[in-house]
Amino acid sequence: MVTKYDEHMCHQSVNYFDQPQTSAREWSERLIFHLHDREGKIHHCCGFGLYPNRNVMDAYAISSIEKKTQYGVRASRILRPRYDEVEVGPFVYEVIEPLRKIRYACADNDFDISYDIEFEGVLPCHAEDTQYFMDNGRVVEHANRFDQSGRASGWLKVAGVTHELDKEHFMIERDHSWGIRRDQGTIFEVDIQPMSIPEGYFYSWGVMQFDGWGCCYHIREWHDGTPILSSAGVYYAESEKEEIKAKKIEHDFKFEDNELRKLAEGSRVILHLEDGTSKEIIARFAEVGSTNIAAIATNATYAQMQAVFVGYPNKYFTQAEFVKILQKSNPFINKQLHKLVENSVVSRSGSARKYSYKLATK
Repeated sequence: MVTKYDEHMCHQSVNYFDQPQTSAREWSERLIFHLHDREGKIHHCCGFGLYPNRNVMDAYAISSIEKKTQYGVRASRILRPRYDEVEVGPFVYEVIEPLRKIRYACADNDFDISYDIEFEGVLPCHAEDTQYFMDNGRVVEHANRFDQSGRASGWLKVAGVTHELDKEHFMIERDHSWGIRRDQGTIFEVDIQPMSIPEGYFYSWGVMQFDGWGCCYHIREWHDGTPILSSAGVYYAESEKEEIKAKKIEHDFKFEDNELRKLAEGSRVILHLEDGTSKEIIARFAEVGSTNIAAIATNATYAQMQAVFVGYPNKYFTQAEFVKILQKSNPFINKQLHKLVENSVVSRSGSARKYSYKLATK
């Protein structure tokens, strides 16, 4: 199928743009934005997902305001023939100026979230190292991602209250990824050998911005601390100053002493850079709804940082046990997955189904 993307002289394969070079159903392309203020009172996350080999596009938004209630809305639709329209129900994504200005919006709906937000990059894009992993002779992940930090303008309306966004107080960290993603939708597959279950697995990713500079890191390790991915860099607002890659990433993560093992305050990451200098990042948390946002203690502005513990270094969960933990921490998971599948079928009649949830916090 010919799309408007095919008009541009940027093809990378013989295929039209609506056809990835692989037929792997796990192939996807994703956009994600994290909006927050400096004080930690507001956290808004939204994104889009493109699944060309499943013929689905979806979108979502989640907002938490002052530790009270988490609001969420999701929508999905059949992808083709509108392959080149990044719109799903009330959600819209628009590139105003590539790698510089992005608009994302959600029209009024029944689920207490709407917004019209413009992202303006204040730091250059950071290209992460390619993520490539195989398991039992099969490619389970082959993806690229770039990250960027910037400021926000526009408005966000949650539960009837409109929050005006200005570039002085509201920041955004975003990423754009594409490729074969690990376990992307394979939870629904049958007659496929599952991936090997490791004794333990550690994952941590962070995108941060400070006054005049920012950094990003992405690390993964086996249960014994053996690194399997280590990618990081420090970059600057001055266009003439080039990014400095990290040659080593050192960390000292602390986790809450409970079943969920969430990242705890005082966790540290040290980026040892190729120019011989280092950057130490220390996390302190503002609990916003059910989402931890980390303020980083080196000229602390604000940042988005996450770490997932799955058995590092002295306890591990099997895959089945970890799924149970996820279900316990978020009772909506099964319902969401079921409804997303249902949406892709129902939307054949032309109506993208939408649903939301409200998760009260203590």
